[in-house]
Amino acid sequence: MTAHRIGFLVWPGTKALTLALAEEALRVAQRVHPEVVYELSFLQAEATEPSALAGAWHFP
Repeated sequence: MTAHRIGFLVWPGTKALTLALAEEALRVAQRVHPEVVYELSFLQAEATEPSALAGAWHFP
């Protein structure tokens, strides 16, 4: 069986909040579709180079 992925971006300083949201999202998904296997994935968001757009974020 293929796992359904639920992805989250983690910005610096928001790890605890992101993990709490991920736990709640997994609980809701399992309650709505208990027959499905879910996999959580996390990507660390990083600030762009200083010469790039100020305040912008991108995938690592």
